[in-house]
Amino acid sequence: MGEGTPAVVPARRGAIVGAVVAVALVALTVRIAVFVAPDALLWMRENDDGIMFAGSVALLHGRLPYVDFDFVHPPGSLLALTPFALLGGGTTEAVGLAGARLFTVGVGVANATIIALLLRRFGVAAILVGGGLYAVWGAAVATEQTYLLEPYLNLALLVALLAVASRHRSAPIVAGIALGLALVTKYWAIIDVALVAWMVVAMLGRRAVARYLVSGAISAGVAALPFFFTDPVAMWSLTVSAQLGRGGNDVPLVERADVFSPYVSFEALRELIPTAASGLGMALLLAFAALPAVEMLRARRPPSTWPDEAWWVIIALAHALVLAVSAMFFYHYAAWLMAPLALSLGAAVGRLRHVVVRRAVLALSLVVLAVMAAGELVPAETTPSARVLQAWAADRSCVAGMTSTLVAADRVATNLDNDCPMDIDPLSLGMTLPNAASLSHRDLVESEAWHARWWSYVEGADAAVMLPSERAWLSEDRLAHFERQFVLDDRIGPYELWIRQGR
Repeated sequence: MGEGTPAVVPARRGAIVGAVVAVALVALTVRIAVFVAPDALLWMRENDDGIMFAGSVALLHGRLPYVDFDFVHPPGSLLALTPFALLGGGTTEAVGLAGARLFTVGVGVANATIIALLLRRFGVAAILVGGGLYAVWGAAVATEQTYLLEPYLNLALLVALLAVASRHRSAPIVAGIALGLALVTKYWAIIDVALVAWMVVAMLGRRAVARYLVSGAISAGVAALPFFFTDPVAMWSLTVSAQLGRGGNDVPLVERADVFSPYVSFEALRELIPTAASGLGMALLLAFAALPAVEMLRARRPPSTWPDEAWWVIIALAHALVLAVSAMFFYHYAAWLMAPLALSLGAAVGRLRHVVVRRAVLALSLVVLAVMAAGELVPAETTPSARVLQAWAADRSCVAGMTSTLVAADRVATNLDNDCPMDIDPLSLGMTLPNAASLSHRDLVESEAWHARWWSYVEGADAAVMLPSERAWLSEDRLAHFERQFVLDDRIGPYELWIRQGR
C-alpha cells in the first residue's frame, strides 16, 4: 500500500460494497439504455462488429480467415463470436449479433466493477471517481454497446491486474492466460503483456514471470496457431504487414483528446468549447493520475517496492502514448486508455491526504459524472426495423451490400451458401493495395481498384442494399449500367433497396 493511501476500516465495508454496486448499476444503465428504442438492438451500429460477426459465420461455414477471406486482425474475435454465430444460425444473424452486443454490455459492466474492486482499499471516493468515470465515460459506453475489441482488451488487462493484486500463487497463470487471449484478439495487447511481465517479475519474482509467460504463450498458441500453420504468410501479411503499412486517417492530437471530454455527448457544448481545451484537460488528468509514479521516482524506490497504483500509471501512460502516435484513430480506440486511466485517477483521489480536499474533489467529480451519465441517457433516434429488411431480402439469392448491412438483412450465410461474390471485410482492400501507406478512405473509394471490387458484388447479385453514398462508389459507366439493370424497389430509413429487373 502506497504512502498516504487510506486504509479501508471494517466500519466502512458496507459503504465500500454499496459504492461498488452503485458503479455496476450505473454502468449497466447507461450501456443498456440505448436499446430501449424499438429495433435498436437488431439494427446496424458499426462497421467492424458486422465484419467480425460475418467472419465467424464464414468460419462455421468452413471458410478460414487469411486463406479463404481477408481478415486484418488475429483470430480471437472470430472464435469469441462463434457461440453468437451459432445463435444467429438458429434464429437470424441480427439476433446473433444482438446477443454479442448484450454480452459486450456485460463485459463493460464487469470492467467498471473490476476497477471499483481494485480501488476498494482506497475508499469510497476512489471507487466512485475511478469506477464511476469508466461507467459513464462516453467513448467507453459507446464502445461497449456493440462487439468491438477494446472492451475485451480492457477485461483481460483488468483481470490480470486483479490477479496480481491478490498476490496469490496462481496470479501469474491467471494474468498470463488473460493477456494471452487478449493478444490473439488485438496485437495492441503486446504493450500490456510486456508491462505486466515487468510488474510480475518486480513484485512476484522470476519464477512467477516464467509461469506468466508460459501460460500466456499456451493460451495464445491454442487460439492462434491452428490458423497460423494453415497459411503463415497470409496471416502475417494481413494481421501484421497490412496493419503496419496502412495509411493514417489524419486525426489531430487535440481531436483525439476531444473524444475523452466529459461533454462528448452534447454536440452544442462540443461546438462551443475549443478542442484545445480537451487536450489541456487530458494533459491535466494524466498529470494528476501520474502522482503515485512520480512519488516513487522522487523517492528512488526500486520497482519491487512500488504499489500497484504506480504500475497502473505506467500502463495508462503507455496506452496514451500509443494512441497519440498511432497513424489511425477511431473513437473506440479511446476505450483502451480509459481502463488504466480510470484506475489511476481513482487511486490518485484516494491517496489525497486531506479529507476536506478529497471530499471536495469527490463532490466536483460526482457533478461531472452526473452530466456525463445524463448525456448517455438521452433517448436515441428511432432506427429502421431489421425484420422489415429481412422480409424484403428473404427470397433473394445474392444480396450486395456492406457486411453490417448483410448481417442486419440475415444474408451473410445465404450469400456464402450460394457462392455469391462477397468479401467479409470489403474495406480491407485499402490495407492490401501497394500504395496503402498513402491511401486515405476517400482515395480508396475513388480508386479504380475499389470501383471494380464494389462492382463485382453488384454484378453477381439479384438485389442490393445501399446508401446513396455507397451507390456513388460505382464508376460513372458502372453506375449507368447498374441503373439499367436494377430498379429501386423500396427504401428503409436511409437505405435504398434495389432489385435486378426481370427477377
